[in-house]
Parts: sequence; C-alpha cells; structure tokens
Amino acid sequence: SADCMALNYYYLAFNVTNSLKINILKIDLSSGESELISGDLIGIDTIFQFKVIGNTVFFNGKFQGRDVLVSYSFFSNKVTALNGFYSNHMEIINIESDLKHNLLNVFVKNRYQRACELQLKTFDENGLLLKSVSIENDKNKLPFRGKVYYKNEKETLVLGDYSRFCDPLSQGIYSNLQVENTVEKSKFYDFSDLKNFLNYSNPKKTDRLKLKINKKKKAGKSIKYGYPMLMHNLYTVDNEIIAVYEIHTSNPKGTSATTGFSGGQFLNLYNRDYTYKFTHFLFFGFDNTGKLLWDNNIPVKNLDSFDLEKKANLIFENGKIIVAYPINGTIEYTSIEKGEKINNIDKIELLNKNRGNFLNNEIFELLPFENKSLLAWGFKTESSNPINGQKVLFLDKLEYLQKK
Repeated sequence: SADCMALNYYYLAFNVTNSLKINILKIDLSSGESELISGDLIGIDTIFQFKVIGNTVFFNGKFQGRDVLVSYSFFSNKVTALNGFYSNHMEIINIESDLKHNLLNVFVKNRYQRACELQLKTFDENGLLLKSVSIENDKNKLPFRGKVYYKNEKETLVLGDYSRFCDPLSQGIYSNLQVENTVEKSKFYDFSDLKNFLNYSNPKKTDRLKLKINKKKKAGKSIKYGYPMLMHNLYTVDNEIIAVYEIHTSNPKGTSATTGFSGGQFLNLYNRDYTYKFTHFLFFGFDNTGKLLWDNNIPVKNLDSFDLEKKANLIFENGKIIVAYPINGTIEYTSIEKGEKINNIDKIELLNKNRGNFLNNEIFELLPFENKSLLAWGFKTESSNPINGQKVLFLDKLEYLQKK
C-alpha cells in the first residue's frame, strides 16, 4: 500500500498481488465518508510514490528496470505513460504536487559518462509538460535533490542539497531562483561555511574542529563531507522559507528483509537487514531570493529505526520552532529560535500512562495533526501474555501548550 494527501482528502493505494489491478481508497477528512476506486494499472511494475491532482493520479515507479511516470484518470480509467522517461541514463528523484496551481513537479537526475545533471520537469494535471529546467552545477557541486517554492506566478525558488559526485551524499545545500524560463546562478552553501553546523559538540570540541577546518582551507584543501539525509517539504513562516533535513546512517543487521510502502514512497519498511540511526536535524532559513539567513541543528542520541521515515515533527509558535520526535518509548522535544542555540531537551513518558493491563515498551510513531498538535500511534501488548498476547492499536493526541 501507499498513501498521500490532497486538499481535504486522504488516499490509500493497494496493488493486488500478481495482478494489474489497483485499488484506491479515497477518504473525505471532513465527513469521514470513503470511496473505493478500482482499475487496471499497466506500464509500471513497482510503485515508489503517487500524487493526486484533480481527478488524476500520477504514479512514479519502474517498468522493466527503468524509471517511469504514468497517470491514471479517475473519470475514464485511462492509463498514460508520460513522455521523457524510461531511459537507462535517467532517474526520477522525487515527485511533488502543487495543489494551488494544479501542477506536478518532477526532479530527474540525468547521468552522463562522468557527470550528472538535475532537471526540474513541470506537468499540468493532464500530464502535459509545461517546462523543463536544468539546475545549474558548479565544480564539484552537483545538485541531486530539491523542493519547489512558488514565489509568484513568474518566479520559482528551488532549495535542495548537492554532492561532490553523482551520489546522494550531501556536501552542502543550494538555492536556485528561476524567473519564467531563465535560471539564475545557483547559490551554494558548503557545510564547512555554516555558522552553526558544528555546534552539535561541546564548545571545546567545536573550537578544535573549526580550527582544523580553517587550517585546511588556508592550505587550499577542500573539506569533504558525505551525509545521507532525508529532506522535509518546505515550510513558509514569517516571510521565510525553512528547509529541514535529517542526517542518518544505516547499519546492516544480516537478517531477512521485507519491503513495503509508507508515506507515499517505496521504502525498506521493517527491513531487518538494516537499522537506521538518526544523528542530527538540520534547519536552514532562506529569504524568497534564495539567500541563506540562518542555520541551526539539533543533535539526537539513540534514535534508531527499522524504517527510513522522517522523525522530526515541527510546530511553529511565536518565532520558535518546537521539534518533537519519538525515541525509546518516550517523546523528546526541544525548541530553536532561528540561529540561536537550542533549549534543553525535555521528555514525555507517553507509554507509561493510561495503558491498563498492557505492556508499555512498544514502538510508536508521531504524526502532525491539526491546530499545533501531534498524534502518537503504535501498538501495545497484553501484559499477561507478552509473547502471544493481543496487540492493540493506540492513538494519543498531544497538544502543544505554551508555558506562561
């Protein structure tokens, strides 16, 4: 299964094993009413993501080993393969919907013999290609991912990260402003040039790291980074665009694996071959021209997961960003104020409350909810029979209340 949100509707897609059939459950979040839509989906073997725009669903996935993008019409049940894909040298990085303008943005990486190039392709809700723009590279600075912010009808801002090679390991972040069909020069921000990037360590260690970096720069040596990161959708708060990333590592476990869908993306969900350790949350504030205004980071400890999903949940309150994340049966939360040092980390012992005759050590997740609140969900097990006992789904709503 896979899921996505579109306006006031929530969509779940289920493919039928060994069949071309796909079922899409459409849920009205206001009334709770649902509708099941069934059809045949051809021209795609594996689904990575899907987005709904109007009465059309766009599926990103693979067909015979190559990346494809196909559309499915709710009205006619017609399936159409969009042009410009299905190439050995092309990879679809991400698709995102712009429901305000009824557009689909597709980031594509084109690989050449010794180089690569990131392109932004924009389609209307009928699958018609409106524009295709290349994101400018620089020497050893190769953008490989991005998110789109529409400044106005003529200007588009792309924010993302870049690598030294054609791999998804980040060396820094970039911004790229597009005015109609003209692409301005990209701005690149290396991690080593950021004010607060090294502040995850204690002050003495931070000073030593900064001194080491400055010596390398004076000697003409480049500072090499390579971080695997997850990127959030962009946030707009108080005339600023905020980009958020989560740095993680993966550790092989050497056991069997299963795969599945989550959050609209095809992931190694509950893949016991790997666990993922999240180490930092990065925050970057930009103005609407792509100029970096501030940066900050939150170090996290012991945040391990079997699924590669975003962990940080954000609430914006009076200039502060409250960041909450699940860890070891608790919820940790803290706050930042733009580039200022983070406040102390607090904890909520969520699983020790209101559980009755159930064990409290089950893994749970957090989801953003309405009116500056979060939903915590997970499973609990009967304490009288912890091995074969009944597992029950629980939901808790948490609301952020500002301290007086």
